[in-house]
Amino acid sequence: MITAIILAAGRSSRLNQNTPKPFLKINNKKILDYSIKTFQNNVDKIIIVVPAEWEKTIKNDYPNHNVITGGTTRKESSYKGLIACNKKTTKVLIHDAARPFVNNRIITDCINKLNDFDAVTTAVKPVDTIITIDKNNIDNVLIRKLCRLEQTPQAFKYDMILKAHKSINIDTTDDIYIAYSAGAKCGIVDGSYNNFKITNDIDLDVANTILKNK
Repeated sequence: MITAIILAAGRSSRLNQNTPKPFLKINNKKILDYSIKTFQNNVDKIIIVVPAEWEKTIKNDYPNHNVITGGTTRKESSYKGLIACNKKTTKVLIHDAARPFVNNRIITDCINKLNDFDAVTTAVKPVDTIITIDKNNIDNVLIRKLCRLEQTPQAFKYDMILKAHKSINIDTTDDIYIAYSAGAKCGIVDGSYNNFKITNDIDLDVANTILKNK
């Protein structure tokens, strides 16, 4: 069984909106709705992780999916999603609801790549040079061709990522780092520059433009 966990429990502190971004509407649909629709075509079960105050609304919208309350951190929300999975789950994908433009190809590639790896991340090549800094001083200039910018979905063998979450006690911005820290064999599939995360007002304007032209 293949399960998708869609994370929509964040508070969207970087977006100047009263409503969390997964529940903002574009073309009369919640941002969350777009990724759910795509995943429905590719997986057996979907778990939607939301803030407590949105649980009833999203359950009414999606009575056939498992809607649960998230935690106070991304790691906690991911873990809650993992323990809510059907025990027949063998592969699990974890996706940020704020990425509405995920496509069928990316999801399929992630699932298939798990035949050779314990964990898979989606990523794109950077178009800019990447530097690291220390107290506003340039600390290192990275070799661009060796760098990638991570996206979601990220895919995992279920038993491995569940065990990793239980054993790795660190907060992180994604789940592939937890798998990597636990010693998992991690692979990569090509993402898409269209699969960007809506983080700020400019991203929201771009998403509006893309979807209104469809």
